[in-house]
Amino acid sequence: MPGWKSWWLSGLQMDTDRIISLLQLAMAAGRTVRGDGLIPAICRGKARLTVLSSATGSNTKKKILDKCRTYSVPVLELDAAAFDRISHRAMKALAVTDAGFAERIEELRKDR
Repeated sequence: MPGWKSWWLSGLQMDTDRIISLLQLAMAAGRTVRGDGLIPAICRGKARLTVLSSATGSNTKKKILDKCRTYSVPVLELDAAAFDRISHRAMKALAVTDAGFAERIEELRKDR
């Protein structure tokens, strides 16, 4: 069956594009936390979903993953190119604080 692989890959790309669009919308709505507020948001239970870039340093990644595991916050890791499309701001991780955005992104991730 020719073309099945390109169809499958384009489906993955479409889901990634939807996730990025939702993250951009969440940022515009002020429903994300990044930088110094990321770890406290996870610890206080405000973070509903954490998104990491694959370019995140190993120490930072370990610290965020450990906090997310401790406080039962789901983690989504995007490749560096896709993560950089979210915003023009320099960042390697962010947390979504809105339950609606987080649930929709989780649905899209499970469909991938």
